[in-house]
Amino acid sequence: MRQDFWLTWELTKREVAQRYRGTLLGVLWPVLYAVLFLAIFSFVFTIVLRVRWGQEGAGVATSSVMIFCGMVPYLFIAEIMGRSPATILGAANLVKRVRFPVHLLPVVTVNAGLLIAAINLVLLLAFAFVAGEANAGALVFMPLILIPLYVFALGVGWLFSAVAVFFRDLGQIAPVLVQMMMFLAPVFYPSTIIPQDFLPIFDLNPLTYFVEALRDALVGRFDALLWLRMIATYGIFAGLGWFVFHRLRSAFGDLL
Repeated sequence: MRQDFWLTWELTKREVAQRYRGTLLGVLWPVLYAVLFLAIFSFVFTIVLRVRWGQEGAGVATSSVMIFCGMVPYLFIAEIMGRSPATILGAANLVKRVRFPVHLLPVVTVNAGLLIAAINLVLLLAFAFVAGEANAGALVFMPLILIPLYVFALGVGWLFSAVAVFFRDLGQIAPVLVQMMMFLAPVFYPSTIIPQDFLPIFDLNPLTYFVEALRDALVGRFDALLWLRMIATYGIFAGLGWFVFHRLRSAFGDLL
């Protein structure tokens, strides 16, 4: 167990270093990407489409903070769903080693994505405090939302990476699925404008909980019971992902 922990740590560091090796900005690229993404969507949804936040409508700063709350979990999930199908396919040399713990490869992908999500969360908190949209409780509650988000991502990582070995079209389907999840969750608009008849569809989207929970945590609201329920639910999902990965593991070497 301890050996797996240190191996995961070293592989995660190598994964992050390799992603940005040779670039001018290095790990600042994810920060720049998040800022540009926020600026574009804030302009489109707040200025052009004039999406209203609150009964009387909110200013650009408030709307940007709300959109940023949606972006943090979305960018993380999009990262994991986009990269997971290639995790095993791109590591044939490691998979074919008899004693290598292949189940750690999806964990490394998730850990690298979590690092970027943590950076984005720090940016969100800083922006929210400067804009006067956060209170002290956000410093405690918002990082807690990353726990069920991480557990959900582990399930996606194990499931997608294993299934993609047998069904390689998953690498093409995953980006489409991510886009569907983005628009069928209140990432760039408030949940109050969703028609009542369609709310059950949005509630089935895992992204919806994380977006709404971050917005609530921003102002000090935290539903501990729902949070524990989400950890249990996504814990079961992660267990399912692990089970599928374990059952398919023996065939990886023959198909790569």
